[in-house]
Amino acid sequence: MRHTVCVTLTFVMLIFLSEAAITSNARTMESAAKKLKVLAEKYNVTSIVVFGDSSVDPGNNNNLPDTWHKGNFLPYGNDFAHSIPTGRFTNGKLVTDFIAGALGYTTEIKAYLDSNLMEEDLLHGVSFASGGSECYTVSLNKQLEYFKEYKNRLEKLVGKEHAHNIVENAVFVLSMGTNDFLQNYYIDPTRPGMFTITQYQRYLINSMETYLKKMHSLGVKRLAVVGMEPFGCMPLIRTLKNSVNCNAEMNKVARSFLQQFVESKAGFTQGNIRGENSFC
Repeated sequence: MRHTVCVTLTFVMLIFLSEAAITSNARTMESAAKKLKVLAEKYNVTSIVVFGDSSVDPGNNNNLPDTWHKGNFLPYGNDFAHSIPTGRFTNGKLVTDFIAGALGYTTEIKAYLDSNLMEEDLLHGVSFASGGSECYTVSLNKQLEYFKEYKNRLEKLVGKEHAHNIVENAVFVLSMGTNDFLQNYYIDPTRPGMFTITQYQRYLINSMETYLKKMHSLGVKRLAVVGMEPFGCMPLIRTLKNSVNCNAEMNKVARSFLQQFVESKAGFTQGNIRGENSFC
């Protein structure tokens, strides 16, 4: 029964995530949000906790002194409240902000490293995500260290039992992988000399498996791994290729990687993860 509950919650959440990302139809988003909130209340979802890269970084990089990889200038934030850049690598809200709003806890997910983060912000979720996390900012291993710190802060705030309940019933989102291909393979010349693209895909999947098992060991039970976008259509690639068209070969790599990752989920559901997570 528990496995069904977790998969159902994550599946509906990802439908909402997709609709928020591809449509501006207010009625469609409102309908998806209502479905999500009903399920969240039914299954006692306490918070949303986010790991990943620039696709879900709400401003953690703003507080890193040794990186230029920041979204703290316009046009970033142009459509956010008062047109103020927040560190999000987008003109407005992130999809995870929309999910948090649908749950009814907060209008936006706060960055864990935000100097203005208040203790009560910890109760309904935070984001450890960092733009460029696979390359030169806050790695996923470091994000997991911050997650341990977060759990300790929760215990001090509400007590051990309540903190355990918050984490156990939270929904976790992991969104990353794009920079591993763009920066570490297609731009940096080092990796192509070490791996074929097929070998590199397998290397990334093995790394992801390791991270997921670490997350589970830290108490992550309801996990949504967001599928990789067709990065051959990203503005960066079109600019580098001096083309208005998508790069078909890169999109093929993205689809292939996603398919291989989905196929690898059998190893998780029968192993240490014990079928409590959902992959898409």
